[in-house]
Amino acid sequence: MGDMQNYKNVELREYLDQILDLFNDGIYISDHSGFTLRVNRAYERLAGVKKSMLEGRNVEYLKNKGIFDTILNPKVVETGKPATKIQTNRRGKKMVLSGHPILDEAGQVALVVTFVRDMSL
Repeated sequence: MGDMQNYKNVELREYLDQILDLFNDGIYISDHSGFTLRVNRAYERLAGVKKSMLEGRNVEYLKNKGIFDTILNPKVVETGKPATKIQTNRRGKKMVLSGHPILDEAGQVALVVTFVRDMSL
């Protein structure tokens, strides 16, 4: 049974990017420290930034570099509750961010999944 579970976990990881790319909303996944783990193609298109510039970088660093003007990760991690904000990216596009905590087995925020929509739609 354990071998089958490991196989399934590897298979899911291999397909995760393709699954995320099915969504029309931008998806931005960061860890509890604010490091960017994954973004989907819709987010790249909305933000005008390639994943390679985002993944592995901290959201505070990206904000300070002017990639976007506001972030949700710290608030969601601090409160453990969903939050919503308006973000303006470096191209001046306004987007609605809706961040949601993903809790670990101890009830602490492990990840923040943020859904991103263009306000002009």
